[in-house]
Amino acid sequence: MLGHLPWVWNWTAAGWAAVAAWATVVIAGVAALFAKHQVDLARKTREDQAQPFVVADFERSKAGRIFMDLIIRNTGTTIATNVKVAFDPALESTLSTQRKFPLAEAPIITKGIPTLPPGREYRMLFERMPDRHKSDLPRSYDAVVTFEDTFGRTHTMQYRLDLDIYFAHTNLEVYGEHDAAKALREIQSTLKSWSERSGVRVWTRDEDAYLEEERREFEEWQQREEAGRDDPASSTTGAPADDVGDTES
Repeated sequence: MLGHLPWVWNWTAAGWAAVAAWATVVIAGVAALFAKHQVDLARKTREDQAQPFVVADFERSKAGRIFMDLIIRNTGTTIATNVKVAFDPALESTLSTQRKFPLAEAPIITKGIPTLPPGREYRMLFERMPDRHKSDLPRSYDAVVTFEDTFGRTHTMQYRLDLDIYFAHTNLEVYGEHDAAKALREIQSTLKSWSERSGVRVWTRDEDAYLEEERREFEEWQQREEAGRDDPASSTTGAPADDVGDTES
């Protein structure tokens, strides 16, 4: 290839040194750009890991699997401030008639949350699912969540909240701490209602002592049986009285 470039062979040592220097500069520049990209990527990763992440969603209620809760939760690692959630269409529920005001008018929805620490969750009873299934109310909502991080930067998250995914499938009911506490309260209430004449009568015994007594009685019985077989005096001898003949005079 160099044969087609005869002028290359006329380069001096200084020329070759200049080419090598420029090549070094180019390689160093490429390496610097790559290093900057890696640094920027690492910084972005650290920022993403150290920022709040606010989620709005529907979840099965702890009050029972036929109820649905609306939850607002910070799943990030830092505090979120000025958290606001907007729903389209506005939230409606069949439970609205049982409340003083609809959930859509609750301060947490209309005014937002001033501060939401990492791991903190707000859970609000939203709907009774069998009633929702029979109603003409919306089955899905578009939620827009806005919040600020510790640097004052504003973040916007968009979610699609769909109630239809909870219909027409079977759920395994898992009992948790709430159910255990409820069962204990019921047991406590039942125990308090017992009196001397009502309730459960319990008979206890020392099982080891009971079995030991049975074993001792069995061994004594065995000893008596064996003694009876070995002692001839214990068996009947002689003929019966009716078989005795008359004696000669």
